Amino acid sequence: MLFSFPNALACALNTDGFSEVVRDLMREFDVVIVDDLNDARIVGVITVTILLLISLAEMEWESKTPILFFIVLLVSFFQLLCGYNHPAI
Repeated sequence: MLFSFPNALACALNTDGFSEVVRDLMREFDVVIVDDLNDARIVGVITVTILLLISLAEMEWESKTPILFFIVLLVSFFQLLCGYNHPAI
């Protein structure tokens, strides 16, 4: 009980932050699903659904997903070090 409540809260807050960042990126590229508020909600629901599917999958898949996320982080750090900038910036 002591560990599940903070983990659930951290998952909710991380998903909320992720959905707001994706909404801001969509706004930067002039992509709108419905409107600003509902775009963040839609992205959050999609993200939580994907996380649910990952956790319901076999344990083998769940243990491999952090490696995928780590590779995505490495690619983003590499682009940062190489000086990749968006043309609009």
